[in-house]
Amino acid sequence: MLDWIIANRNWLFDGIGATFIAGLVAVIWRRLYRPSSSPPQVVVHFQERASTPVDAPREEPIRVERIASITAAEIEKVFDEAPPLQRTQIRERYVGLKIEWDTALRAADEEADGLVRLLLRPKGVHMFSLTCRVKFDDYRELGILPEDSLIRVYGTIEDADRYSVKLTDAELKYMEPKKAPKS
Repeated sequence: MLDWIIANRNWLFDGIGATFIAGLVAVIWRRLYRPSSSPPQVVVHFQERASTPVDAPREEPIRVERIASITAAEIEKVFDEAPPLQRTQIRERYVGLKIEWDTALRAADEEADGLVRLLLRPKGVHMFSLTCRVKFDDYRELGILPEDSLIRVYGTIEDADRYSVKLTDAELKYMEPKKAPKS
């Protein structure tokens, strides 16, 4: 047995060494590239009742939702640094997360079914985009909004990749543009 180990030591120990190094790289990879460990935000929606006095304490929330604290820049970085064959598993980690991001309007296309397809640029990134569809009747202001208008978007990630995120169930909130200081 000892003779066999000595005769085959090169391939035997190279295999064990390679396995050990691969395991070490996998452990380090998980620690560096998992989504942000900060706790998710919680959004609480209240329903106002006309008969409730203003000073009365609020009742139980209608719904409590968890919003992922992940940003578009973090998603872009994870995909940029990931090996190509691992990007499919990374993509699956983001599907189903709820996000709320501040964005700028890049383009809008009206579709035949009464929907508008929006292309938005999330804050903090340049070559990354967010796409979603909303009912035009719910957001008629889209018909007059200029490019680069600020929009806060809320929705569920349907797909994510190196350059974009696609949302479902998107809700929009128009934000006032910052006014330039008077000279």
